[in-house]
Amino acid sequence: MKPVFYDFKRGLLRPSTLIALVIFMLAGVGFAYLITGTLATTPSSSTIVYSSIDPESKLFSIEALFITPELELTQGALSYSLYYYASGGSRIALTTGTLQGVGKVSETKFLSELPSQPSQIYIELEATTKVGSYKAISSYTPFNYNNKTIYMTYPYITAPGRFFYCFNGTTIPVKEAVSIIPIGQSESCGDRFYLASFLLANLSQGSYRFASIIFLHDEDNLTYELYFTFNATQVPSSIDYTQLNSSFIYIGQVKPGLSYLETRLENISFTLPKFTPLVTGLAEQGSQAVNQSLPPEPVAILVSRSQHGLIVGATIAVPQIVDASALRKSVANAIAGQSGLSLFSTFYPVLMLYLAYVYIAKPRSAGALEFLLARPLTRLDLYTTRFISGVLVALASTGLFFASTSLTLYVLTGISLDFYSYLILFAGVTASLVAFYSVCYAIAAFTRGGSYLALSIFIYLFYTIGYPLIVYFVTISQGIGPGLGEALARNTYMAQYFSPLGATSFAQYYFLSYNNITIIGEGAASVVNIWFVVASALSWIIVPVTMGWLVFKRANLLG
Repeated sequence: MKPVFYDFKRGLLRPSTLIALVIFMLAGVGFAYLITGTLATTPSSSTIVYSSIDPESKLFSIEALFITPELELTQGALSYSLYYYASGGSRIALTTGTLQGVGKVSETKFLSELPSQPSQIYIELEATTKVGSYKAISSYTPFNYNNKTIYMTYPYITAPGRFFYCFNGTTIPVKEAVSIIPIGQSESCGDRFYLASFLLANLSQGSYRFASIIFLHDEDNLTYELYFTFNATQVPSSIDYTQLNSSFIYIGQVKPGLSYLETRLENISFTLPKFTPLVTGLAEQGSQAVNQSLPPEPVAILVSRSQHGLIVGATIAVPQIVDASALRKSVANAIAGQSGLSLFSTFYPVLMLYLAYVYIAKPRSAGALEFLLARPLTRLDLYTTRFISGVLVALASTGLFFASTSLTLYVLTGISLDFYSYLILFAGVTASLVAFYSVCYAIAAFTRGGSYLALSIFIYLFYTIGYPLIVYFVTISQGIGPGLGEALARNTYMAQYFSPLGATSFAQYYFLSYNNITIIGEGAASVVNIWFVVASALSWIIVPVTMGWLVFKRANLLG
Protein backbone atom coordinates (compact mmCIF):
# COMPACT_ATOMS: atom_id res chain seq x y z
CA MET A 1 0.00 0.00 0.00
CA LYS A 2 2.97 2.35 0.43
CA PRO A 3 3.32 3.04 -3.33
CA VAL A 4 -0.41 3.87 -3.44
CA PHE A 5 -0.18 6.47 -0.68
CA TYR A 6 3.07 7.80 -2.06
CA ASP A 7 1.49 8.48 -5.45
CA PHE A 8 -1.65 9.72 -3.68
CA LYS A 9 0.39 12.30 -1.79
CA ARG A 10 2.25 13.24 -4.96
CA GLY A 11 -1.06 13.74 -6.75
CA LEU A 12 -2.88 15.51 -3.95
CA LEU A 13 0.03 17.71 -2.84
CA ARG A 14 1.04 18.85 -6.31
CA PRO A 15 0.81 22.67 -6.52
CA SER A 16 -1.74 22.49 -9.33
CA THR A 17 -3.91 20.02 -7.39
CA LEU A 18 -3.69 22.05 -4.18
CA ILE A 19 -4.58 25.25 -6.02
CA ALA A 20 -7.62 23.52 -7.55
CA LEU A 21 -8.65 22.18 -4.13
CA VAL A 22 -8.33 25.61 -2.53
CA ILE A 23 -10.33 27.18 -5.34
CA PHE A 24 -13.17 24.70 -4.99
CA MET A 25 -13.13 24.88 -1.19
CA LEU A 26 -13.42 28.65 -1.49
CA ALA A 27 -16.14 28.07 -4.06
CA GLY A 28 -17.96 25.96 -1.47
CA VAL A 29 -17.63 28.74 1.10
CA GLY A 30 -18.71 31.36 -1.43
CA PHE A 31 -21.61 29.20 -2.49
CA ALA A 32 -22.74 28.93 1.14
CA TYR A 33 -22.65 32.74 1.37
CA LEU A 34 -24.70 32.92 -1.84
CA ILE A 35 -27.37 30.67 -0.32
CA THR A 36 -27.35 32.77 2.85
CA GLY A 37 -27.90 35.91 0.79
CA THR A 38 -30.84 34.29 -0.96
CA LEU A 39 -32.38 33.23 2.33
CA ALA A 40 -31.96 36.75 3.69
CA THR A 41 -34.42 38.04 1.09
CA THR A 42 -37.01 35.51 2.27
CA PRO A 43 -36.61 35.28 6.06
CA SER A 44 -36.91 31.74 7.32
CA SER A 45 -37.30 32.40 11.03
CA SER A 46 -40.49 33.44 12.76
CA THR A 47 -40.60 36.17 15.38
CA ILE A 48 -43.63 36.18 17.65
CA VAL A 49 -44.16 39.24 19.81
CA TYR A 50 -46.56 39.83 22.70
CA SER A 51 -46.77 43.22 24.38
CA SER A 52 -49.07 44.93 26.90
CA ILE A 53 -49.44 48.32 28.59
CA ASP A 54 -51.18 48.81 31.95
CA PRO A 55 -52.36 52.46 32.09
CA GLU A 56 -52.82 52.38 35.87
CA SER A 57 -49.31 51.24 36.79
CA LYS A 58 -47.75 52.58 33.55
CA LEU A 59 -45.96 49.27 33.09
CA PHE A 60 -44.92 48.30 29.59
CA SER A 61 -44.16 44.61 28.97
CA ILE A 62 -42.85 42.96 25.83
CA GLU A 63 -41.94 39.34 25.10
CA ALA A 64 -40.52 37.90 21.90
CA LEU A 65 -39.92 34.39 20.67
CA PHE A 66 -37.56 33.40 17.85
CA ILE A 67 -38.26 30.03 16.20
CA THR A 68 -37.23 28.31 12.97
CA PRO A 69 -39.54 26.58 10.47
CA GLU A 70 -38.53 23.33 12.20
CA LEU A 71 -40.04 24.84 15.39
CA GLU A 72 -36.69 25.06 17.11
CA LEU A 73 -35.61 28.02 19.19
CA THR A 74 -33.10 30.18 17.37
CA GLN A 75 -30.95 33.24 18.01
CA GLY A 76 -32.30 36.67 17.19
CA ALA A 77 -32.69 40.30 18.17
CA LEU A 78 -35.74 42.55 18.33
CA SER A 79 -35.59 46.35 18.31
CA TYR A 80 -38.76 48.20 19.28
CA SER A 81 -39.98 51.77 19.44
CA LEU A 82 -43.16 52.73 21.30
CA TYR A 83 -44.90 55.99 20.31
CA TYR A 84 -48.17 57.83 19.70
CA TYR A 85 -49.28 60.85 17.71
CA ALA A 86 -50.27 64.07 19.43
CA SER A 87 -53.34 66.04 18.41
CA GLY A 88 -51.21 68.20 16.15
CA GLY A 89 -49.87 65.17 14.31
CA SER A 90 -46.40 65.14 15.84
CA ARG A 91 -44.91 61.80 16.83
CA ILE A 92 -44.24 61.42 20.57
CA ALA A 93 -41.77 58.69 21.58
CA LEU A 94 -42.54 56.72 24.75
CA THR A 95 -39.64 54.26 24.92
CA THR A 96 -37.22 52.27 22.78
CA GLY A 97 -35.12 49.17 23.37
CA THR A 98 -33.50 46.04 21.98
CA LEU A 99 -33.95 42.42 23.06
CA GLN A 100 -31.36 39.79 22.18
CA GLY A 101 -31.06 36.11 22.93
CA VAL A 102 -31.97 32.57 21.91
CA GLY A 103 -35.61 31.61 21.97
CA LYS A 104 -37.64 33.70 24.39
CA VAL A 105 -36.60 37.21 25.46
CA SER A 106 -38.61 39.68 27.55
CA GLU A 107 -38.47 43.10 29.18
CA THR A 108 -40.66 45.21 31.49
CA LYS A 109 -40.35 49.00 31.78
CA PHE A 110 -42.03 51.85 33.64
CA LEU A 111 -43.34 54.52 31.26
CA SER A 112 -42.85 58.05 32.53
CA GLU A 113 -45.79 59.30 30.51
CA LEU A 114 -48.85 58.12 28.61
CA PRO A 115 -51.33 60.05 26.48
CA SER A 116 -53.46 62.30 28.70
CA GLN A 117 -56.53 61.28 26.74
CA PRO A 118 -57.40 58.07 24.90
CA SER A 119 -55.09 57.80 21.92
CA GLN A 120 -53.86 55.07 19.62
CA ILE A 121 -50.45 53.73 20.70
CA TYR A 122 -48.14 52.10 18.14
CA ILE A 123 -45.09 49.90 18.34
CA GLU A 124 -42.52 49.66 15.56
CA LEU A 125 -40.56 46.41 15.46
CA GLU A 126 -37.50 45.17 13.62
CA ALA A 127 -36.65 41.50 14.03
CA THR A 128 -33.22 40.21 13.06
CA THR A 129 -32.07 36.60 12.82
CA LYS A 130 -29.12 34.81 11.24
CA VAL A 131 -30.69 34.90 7.81
CA GLY A 132 -32.07 38.44 7.60
CA SER A 133 -34.25 41.10 9.15
CA TYR A 134 -37.77 42.41 8.64
CA LYS A 135 -39.95 45.18 10.07
CA ALA A 136 -43.55 45.61 11.17
CA ILE A 137 -45.78 48.18 12.86
CA SER A 138 -48.69 47.24 15.09
CA SER A 139 -51.18 49.15 17.19
CA TYR A 140 -52.42 48.32 20.69
CA THR A 141 -55.96 47.06 21.23
CA PRO A 142 -57.80 47.91 24.48
CA PHE A 143 -58.96 44.87 26.44
CA ASN A 144 -61.12 44.95 29.57
CA TYR A 145 -59.66 42.75 32.29
CA ASN A 146 -60.86 42.66 35.91
CA ASN A 147 -62.72 45.97 35.50
CA LYS A 148 -59.69 47.78 34.12
CA THR A 149 -58.36 48.43 30.65
CA ILE A 150 -55.17 46.86 29.39
CA TYR A 151 -53.69 47.60 25.97
CA MET A 152 -52.29 44.62 24.09
CA THR A 153 -50.68 43.90 20.75
CA TYR A 154 -49.65 40.61 19.18
CA PRO A 155 -48.15 40.94 15.69
CA TYR A 156 -46.76 37.97 13.75
CA ILE A 157 -49.28 35.60 15.28
CA THR A 158 -50.13 32.71 12.97
CA ALA A 159 -53.61 31.81 14.18
CA PRO A 160 -56.76 33.80 15.06
CA GLY A 161 -57.63 34.53 18.67
CA ARG A 162 -60.06 32.48 20.76
CA PHE A 163 -61.53 32.80 24.21
CA PHE A 164 -61.89 30.22 26.90
CA TYR A 165 -65.29 28.68 27.33
CA CYS A 166 -66.46 27.74 30.79
CA PHE A 167 -68.04 24.34 31.31
CA ASN A 168 -70.34 23.07 34.00
CA GLY A 169 -68.51 20.33 35.92
CA THR A 170 -65.49 18.41 34.68
CA THR A 171 -66.93 17.12 31.40
CA ILE A 172 -65.72 18.82 28.22
CA PRO A 173 -68.02 18.61 25.14
CA VAL A 174 -65.17 18.11 22.65
CA LYS A 175 -67.17 17.82 19.44
CA GLU A 176 -69.24 20.89 20.32
CA ALA A 177 -66.20 22.97 21.18
CA VAL A 178 -64.56 22.08 17.86
CA SER A 179 -67.43 23.57 15.87
CA ILE A 180 -67.30 27.17 14.76
CA ILE A 181 -69.80 28.42 17.39
CA PRO A 182 -69.76 26.70 20.84
CA ILE A 183 -72.92 24.73 21.45
CA GLY A 184 -74.44 23.35 24.65
CA GLN A 185 -73.05 23.77 28.12
CA SER A 186 -70.53 26.50 27.48
CA GLU A 187 -70.20 30.23 27.82
CA SER A 188 -67.36 32.68 27.25
CA CYS A 189 -65.03 33.28 30.20
CA GLY A 190 -64.68 36.95 29.41
CA ASP A 191 -62.20 37.71 32.18
CA ARG A 192 -59.41 35.79 30.48
CA PHE A 193 -57.66 36.95 27.39
CA TYR A 194 -56.34 34.08 25.30
CA LEU A 195 -54.61 33.79 21.96
CA ALA A 196 -52.62 30.84 20.73
CA SER A 197 -50.92 29.34 17.76
CA PHE A 198 -50.63 25.56 17.66
CA LEU A 199 -48.02 24.46 15.14
CA LEU A 200 -47.33 20.97 13.86
CA ALA A 201 -44.18 20.47 11.78
CA ASN A 202 -43.49 17.35 9.73
CA LEU A 203 -39.76 16.76 10.19
CA SER A 204 -39.48 13.47 8.31
CA GLN A 205 -41.44 10.31 7.73
CA GLY A 206 -43.16 9.41 10.99
CA SER A 207 -41.49 12.21 12.97
CA TYR A 208 -43.34 15.37 13.99
CA ARG A 209 -42.56 18.30 16.26
CA PHE A 210 -45.47 19.98 18.00
CA ALA A 211 -45.06 23.49 19.33
CA SER A 212 -47.57 25.78 21.00
CA ILE A 213 -47.21 29.51 21.19
CA ILE A 214 -49.65 30.66 23.87
CA PHE A 215 -50.70 34.17 24.86
CA LEU A 216 -52.45 34.30 28.22
CA HIS A 217 -53.32 37.21 30.41
CA ASP A 218 -54.54 35.72 33.67
CA GLU A 219 -53.64 36.51 37.25
CA ASP A 220 -55.80 33.89 38.99
CA ASN A 221 -52.97 31.36 39.44
CA LEU A 222 -54.75 28.70 37.43
CA THR A 223 -53.07 25.65 35.89
CA TYR A 224 -53.20 25.41 32.10
CA GLU A 225 -52.55 22.07 30.39
CA LEU A 226 -52.18 21.40 26.69
CA TYR A 227 -53.29 18.17 25.00
CA PHE A 228 -53.20 17.09 21.37
CA THR A 229 -54.58 14.41 19.07
CA PHE A 230 -53.92 13.61 15.42
CA ASN A 231 -57.44 12.34 14.82
CA ALA A 232 -60.37 14.18 16.35
CA THR A 233 -62.87 11.79 14.76
CA GLN A 234 -61.75 9.08 17.22
CA VAL A 235 -62.35 11.30 20.25
CA PRO A 236 -65.66 10.87 22.18
CA SER A 237 -68.22 13.62 21.79
CA SER A 238 -67.66 14.53 25.44
CA ILE A 239 -64.85 13.51 27.75
CA ASP A 240 -64.13 13.90 31.44
CA TYR A 241 -61.00 15.73 32.49
CA THR A 242 -59.64 12.62 34.21
CA GLN A 243 -59.89 10.68 30.91
CA LEU A 244 -58.06 13.15 28.67
CA ASN A 245 -54.88 11.05 28.60
CA SER A 246 -56.79 8.14 27.06
CA SER A 247 -57.69 10.12 23.92
CA PHE A 248 -55.11 12.92 23.80
CA ILE A 249 -51.34 13.23 23.98
CA TYR A 250 -50.28 15.34 26.95
CA ILE A 251 -47.92 18.09 25.75
CA GLY A 252 -47.26 20.05 28.93
CA GLN A 253 -48.25 22.97 31.12
CA VAL A 254 -48.62 26.51 29.82
CA LYS A 255 -47.93 29.62 31.87
CA PRO A 256 -49.52 33.06 31.50
CA GLY A 257 -47.71 35.40 29.16
CA LEU A 258 -45.84 34.15 26.13
CA SER A 259 -45.25 30.44 26.53
CA TYR A 260 -43.50 27.96 24.26
CA LEU A 261 -43.80 24.19 24.47
CA GLU A 262 -41.91 21.84 22.20
CA THR A 263 -42.64 18.13 21.99
CA ARG A 264 -41.26 15.68 19.48
CA LEU A 265 -43.64 12.96 18.35
CA GLU A 266 -42.00 9.92 16.76
CA ASN A 267 -43.27 7.04 14.61
CA ILE A 268 -46.64 8.60 13.88
CA SER A 269 -48.59 7.70 10.75
CA PHE A 270 -50.61 10.77 9.85
CA THR A 271 -52.19 12.05 6.67
CA LEU A 272 -53.81 15.45 6.39
CA PRO A 273 -57.49 15.34 5.43
CA LYS A 274 -58.74 16.89 2.23
CA PHE A 275 -60.14 20.37 2.76
CA THR A 276 -63.90 20.77 2.22
CA PRO A 277 -65.12 24.39 2.04
CA LEU A 278 -67.77 25.20 4.63
CA VAL A 279 -70.18 26.57 2.02
CA THR A 280 -69.94 23.33 0.05
CA GLY A 281 -70.50 21.31 3.21
CA LEU A 282 -73.61 23.32 4.07
CA ALA A 283 -74.93 22.97 0.55
CA GLU A 284 -74.46 19.20 0.61
CA GLN A 285 -75.82 18.69 4.12
CA GLY A 286 -78.69 21.14 3.84
CA SER A 287 -80.40 22.34 6.98
CA GLN A 288 -79.01 19.41 8.99
CA ALA A 289 -75.53 20.93 8.79
CA VAL A 290 -76.47 23.60 11.32
CA ASN A 291 -76.61 21.05 14.14
CA GLN A 292 -73.64 19.01 12.93
CA SER A 293 -70.07 19.74 13.94
CA LEU A 294 -67.23 19.55 11.42
CA PRO A 295 -64.25 18.30 13.44
CA PRO A 296 -60.90 18.51 11.67
CA GLU A 297 -58.35 15.73 11.97
CA PRO A 298 -55.66 17.28 14.22
CA VAL A 299 -56.93 19.01 17.36
CA ALA A 300 -55.27 20.75 20.31
CA ILE A 301 -57.12 21.35 23.58
CA LEU A 302 -56.08 23.78 26.28
CA VAL A 303 -57.66 23.15 29.68
CA SER A 304 -57.57 25.44 32.71
CA ARG A 305 -58.31 24.16 36.19
CA SER A 306 -58.22 25.54 39.71
CA GLN A 307 -56.01 24.38 42.57
CA HIS A 308 -58.80 22.04 43.65
CA GLY A 309 -58.75 20.26 40.26
CA LEU A 310 -62.05 21.75 39.09
CA ILE A 311 -62.36 22.63 35.40
CA VAL A 312 -62.58 26.37 34.92
CA GLY A 313 -62.44 26.62 31.15
CA ALA A 314 -61.19 25.02 27.96
CA THR A 315 -60.78 25.75 24.31
CA ILE A 316 -60.12 23.54 21.32
CA ALA A 317 -58.30 24.75 18.24
CA VAL A 318 -56.99 23.38 14.97
CA PRO A 319 -53.18 23.25 14.80
CA GLN A 320 -51.57 24.92 11.85
CA ILE A 321 -49.56 22.46 9.79
CA VAL A 322 -46.26 24.07 8.87
CA ASP A 323 -43.81 22.84 6.28
CA ALA A 324 -40.73 22.29 8.39
CA SER A 325 -38.72 21.36 5.33
CA ALA A 326 -39.39 24.57 3.36
CA LEU A 327 -36.06 26.12 4.29
CA ARG A 328 -34.18 22.86 3.85
CA LYS A 329 -35.78 22.46 0.42
CA SER A 330 -34.54 25.90 -0.61
CA VAL A 331 -31.03 25.01 0.52
CA ALA A 332 -31.17 21.57 -1.12
CA ASN A 333 -32.42 23.05 -4.39
CA ALA A 334 -29.61 25.59 -4.40
CA ILE A 335 -26.93 22.99 -3.61
CA ALA A 336 -28.04 20.74 -6.45
CA GLY A 337 -28.50 23.67 -8.85
CA GLN A 338 -26.35 25.16 -11.57
CA SER A 339 -24.36 27.40 -9.20
CA GLY A 340 -23.58 24.61 -6.72
CA LEU A 341 -23.00 20.98 -7.49
CA SER A 342 -23.10 21.48 -11.26
CA LEU A 343 -20.31 24.05 -11.07
CA PHE A 344 -18.04 21.65 -9.19
CA SER A 345 -18.89 18.56 -11.26
CA THR A 346 -18.41 20.44 -14.55
CA PHE A 347 -14.97 21.93 -13.95
CA TYR A 348 -13.32 19.51 -11.53
CA PRO A 349 -12.98 16.70 -14.15
CA VAL A 350 -10.25 18.89 -15.66
CA LEU A 351 -8.12 18.04 -12.62
CA MET A 352 -8.72 14.31 -13.17
CA LEU A 353 -7.65 14.80 -16.77
CA TYR A 354 -4.47 16.42 -15.51
CA LEU A 355 -3.78 13.63 -12.98
CA ALA A 356 -3.95 10.98 -15.70
CA TYR A 357 -1.48 13.08 -17.67
CA VAL A 358 1.08 13.41 -14.85
CA TYR A 359 0.66 9.79 -13.70
CA ILE A 360 0.90 7.99 -17.07
CA ALA A 361 0.98 10.09 -20.26
CA LYS A 362 3.74 12.55 -19.36
CA PRO A 363 6.21 10.10 -17.73
CA ARG A 364 5.56 7.62 -20.54
CA SER A 365 6.52 10.14 -23.21
CA ALA A 366 9.68 10.96 -21.24
CA GLY A 367 10.59 7.29 -20.70
CA ALA A 368 10.30 7.64 -16.92
CA LEU A 369 7.95 4.66 -16.57
CA GLU A 370 10.61 2.28 -17.90
CA PHE A 371 12.97 3.63 -15.27
CA LEU A 372 10.43 2.84 -12.54
CA LEU A 373 10.02 -0.69 -13.85
CA ALA A 374 13.75 -1.25 -13.36
CA ARG A 375 12.89 -1.48 -9.66
CA PRO A 376 11.08 -4.49 -8.15
CA LEU A 377 7.76 -3.22 -9.50
CA THR A 378 5.59 -4.89 -12.14
CA ARG A 379 3.59 -3.13 -14.79
CA LEU A 380 0.38 -4.20 -13.10
CA ASP A 381 1.59 -2.72 -9.79
CA LEU A 382 2.46 0.54 -11.49
CA TYR A 383 -0.80 0.70 -13.43
CA THR A 384 -3.11 -0.13 -10.50
CA THR A 385 -1.16 1.95 -7.96
CA ARG A 386 -1.43 5.15 -9.93
CA PHE A 387 -5.05 4.50 -10.82
CA ILE A 388 -5.99 3.98 -7.17
CA SER A 389 -4.04 7.12 -6.23
CA GLY A 390 -6.16 9.15 -8.66
CA VAL A 391 -9.33 7.63 -7.19
CA LEU A 392 -8.22 8.68 -3.70
CA VAL A 393 -7.64 12.24 -4.95
CA ALA A 394 -11.21 12.27 -6.34
CA LEU A 395 -12.59 11.06 -3.00
CA ALA A 396 -10.58 13.59 -0.99
CA SER A 397 -11.36 16.58 -3.19
CA THR A 398 -15.09 15.83 -3.32
CA GLY A 399 -15.18 15.39 0.44
CA LEU A 400 -13.40 18.70 1.02
CA PHE A 401 -15.83 20.53 -1.26
CA PHE A 402 -18.93 19.23 0.51
CA ALA A 403 -17.35 19.68 3.94
CA SER A 404 -16.55 23.34 3.27
CA THR A 405 -20.04 23.96 1.89
CA SER A 406 -21.96 22.21 4.67
CA LEU A 407 -19.86 23.61 7.53
CA THR A 408 -20.09 27.18 6.24
CA LEU A 409 -23.84 26.84 5.75
CA TYR A 410 -24.26 25.55 9.28
CA VAL A 411 -22.14 28.33 10.81
CA LEU A 412 -23.96 31.06 8.88
CA THR A 413 -27.54 29.82 9.05
CA GLY A 414 -27.69 26.90 11.47
CA ILE A 415 -29.09 24.74 8.65
CA SER A 416 -27.60 21.35 7.90
CA LEU A 417 -28.84 18.67 5.55
CA ASP A 418 -28.83 15.12 6.82
CA PHE A 419 -25.95 12.73 6.21
CA TYR A 420 -27.84 10.69 3.61
CA SER A 421 -28.42 13.76 1.43
CA TYR A 422 -24.72 14.53 1.30
CA LEU A 423 -23.93 10.85 0.81
CA ILE A 424 -26.07 10.77 -2.35
CA LEU A 425 -24.27 13.78 -3.80
CA PHE A 426 -20.86 12.54 -2.72
CA ALA A 427 -21.43 9.14 -4.32
CA GLY A 428 -22.67 10.65 -7.58
CA VAL A 429 -19.92 13.23 -7.98
CA THR A 430 -17.20 10.78 -6.98
CA ALA A 431 -18.52 8.18 -9.42
CA SER A 432 -18.47 10.75 -12.23
CA LEU A 433 -14.92 11.89 -11.42
CA VAL A 434 -13.61 8.32 -11.16
CA ALA A 435 -15.39 7.32 -14.38
CA PHE A 436 -13.93 10.27 -16.27
CA TYR A 437 -10.53 9.56 -14.72
CA SER A 438 -10.82 5.96 -15.92
CA VAL A 439 -11.51 7.18 -19.47
CA CYS A 440 -8.53 9.56 -19.35
CA TYR A 441 -6.36 6.86 -17.79
CA ALA A 442 -7.20 4.52 -20.68
CA ILE A 443 -6.42 7.26 -23.19
CA ALA A 444 -3.06 7.78 -21.48
CA ALA A 445 -2.35 4.05 -21.93
CA PHE A 446 -3.13 4.30 -25.65
CA THR A 447 -1.35 7.58 -26.36
CA ARG A 448 1.33 9.80 -24.90
CA GLY A 449 2.22 13.47 -24.39
CA GLY A 450 0.50 15.91 -26.74
CA SER A 451 -1.72 13.26 -28.33
CA TYR A 452 -3.16 12.45 -24.90
CA LEU A 453 -3.92 16.10 -24.12
CA ALA A 454 -5.61 16.67 -27.47
CA LEU A 455 -7.81 13.58 -27.26
CA SER A 456 -8.70 13.89 -23.55
CA ILE A 457 -9.59 17.59 -23.87
CA PHE A 458 -11.78 16.74 -26.85
CA ILE A 459 -13.57 14.05 -24.81
CA TYR A 460 -14.09 16.51 -21.95
CA LEU A 461 -15.51 19.25 -24.19
CA PHE A 462 -17.69 16.73 -26.00
CA TYR A 463 -19.40 15.43 -22.85
CA THR A 464 -19.72 18.81 -21.11
CA ILE A 465 -20.79 20.94 -24.08
CA GLY A 466 -21.38 18.96 -27.25
CA TYR A 467 -23.29 16.00 -25.80
CA PRO A 468 -26.06 18.10 -24.14
CA LEU A 469 -26.47 20.07 -27.38
CA ILE A 470 -26.86 16.86 -29.38
CA VAL A 471 -29.56 15.66 -26.96
CA TYR A 472 -31.33 19.01 -27.25
CA PHE A 473 -31.33 19.10 -31.06
CA VAL A 474 -32.46 15.47 -31.30
CA THR A 475 -35.34 16.24 -28.94
CA ILE A 476 -36.62 19.31 -30.77
CA SER A 477 -36.26 17.50 -34.08
CA GLN A 478 -38.98 15.14 -32.84
CA GLY A 479 -41.40 18.06 -32.63
CA ILE A 480 -42.01 21.13 -30.52
CA GLY A 481 -45.12 20.99 -28.39
CA PRO A 482 -46.55 21.14 -24.88
CA GLY A 483 -44.54 18.08 -23.77
CA LEU A 484 -41.17 19.39 -24.96
CA GLY A 485 -39.83 20.02 -21.46
CA GLU A 486 -40.64 16.53 -20.23
CA ALA A 487 -39.35 14.95 -23.44
CA LEU A 488 -36.08 16.87 -23.07
CA ALA A 489 -35.73 15.74 -19.45
CA ARG A 490 -36.48 12.15 -20.42
CA ASN A 491 -33.95 12.13 -23.27
CA THR A 492 -31.36 13.88 -21.11
CA TYR A 493 -31.56 11.24 -18.40
CA MET A 494 -31.47 8.43 -20.97
CA ALA A 495 -28.37 10.02 -22.51
CA GLN A 496 -26.65 10.22 -19.11
CA TYR A 497 -26.35 6.42 -19.05
CA PHE A 498 -23.89 6.76 -21.94
CA SER A 499 -21.79 9.53 -20.38
CA PRO A 500 -18.95 9.05 -17.88
CA LEU A 501 -20.20 12.19 -16.10
CA GLY A 502 -23.80 11.00 -15.95
CA ALA A 503 -23.68 9.76 -12.34
CA THR A 504 -23.78 13.36 -11.11
CA SER A 505 -27.10 14.02 -12.87
CA PHE A 506 -28.62 10.90 -11.37
CA ALA A 507 -27.29 11.90 -7.94
CA GLN A 508 -29.02 15.27 -8.33
CA TYR A 509 -32.24 13.49 -9.25
CA TYR A 510 -32.18 11.15 -6.24
CA PHE A 511 -31.04 13.97 -3.96
CA LEU A 512 -33.93 16.23 -4.95
CA SER A 513 -36.41 13.34 -4.79
CA TYR A 514 -35.19 12.41 -1.31
CA ASN A 515 -35.75 16.01 -0.20
CA ASN A 516 -39.26 16.02 -1.75
CA ILE A 517 -38.40 18.48 -4.51
CA THR A 518 -40.11 17.76 -7.81
CA ILE A 519 -37.95 18.48 -10.84
CA ILE A 520 -39.38 16.34 -13.66
CA GLY A 521 -42.65 14.69 -14.60
CA GLU A 522 -43.58 11.05 -14.18
CA GLY A 523 -42.73 10.27 -17.79
CA ALA A 524 -39.15 11.44 -17.37
CA ALA A 525 -38.84 9.78 -13.97
CA SER A 526 -39.76 6.43 -15.51
CA VAL A 527 -36.40 6.23 -17.35
CA VAL A 528 -34.37 6.59 -14.13
CA ASN A 529 -33.60 3.17 -12.68
CA ILE A 530 -31.18 2.73 -9.80
CA TRP A 531 -29.84 -0.56 -11.17
CA PHE A 532 -29.16 0.98 -14.58
CA VAL A 533 -27.47 3.93 -12.85
CA VAL A 534 -25.15 1.64 -10.88
CA ALA A 535 -24.45 -0.53 -13.94
CA SER A 536 -23.66 2.54 -16.05
CA ALA A 537 -21.29 4.03 -13.45
CA LEU A 538 -19.46 0.72 -12.92
CA SER A 539 -19.18 0.14 -16.66
CA TRP A 540 -17.62 3.57 -17.22
CA ILE A 541 -15.10 2.84 -14.47
CA ILE A 542 -14.23 -0.81 -15.15
CA VAL A 543 -14.33 -1.06 -18.95
CA PRO A 544 -11.97 1.83 -19.85
CA VAL A 545 -9.38 1.02 -17.19
CA THR A 546 -9.43 -2.67 -18.21
CA MET A 547 -9.00 -1.83 -21.88
CA GLY A 548 -6.19 0.54 -20.93
CA TRP A 549 -4.41 -2.23 -19.02
CA LEU A 550 -4.64 -4.61 -21.98
CA VAL A 551 -2.75 -2.03 -24.04
CA PHE A 552 -0.43 -0.82 -21.27
CA LYS A 553 0.96 -4.24 -20.42
CA ARG A 554 2.34 -4.61 -23.98
CA ALA A 555 3.10 -0.97 -24.72
CA ASN A 556 6.57 0.41 -25.38
CA LEU A 557 7.41 2.61 -22.38
CA LEU A 558 10.79 3.88 -23.57
CA GLY A 559 9.33 7.14 -24.84
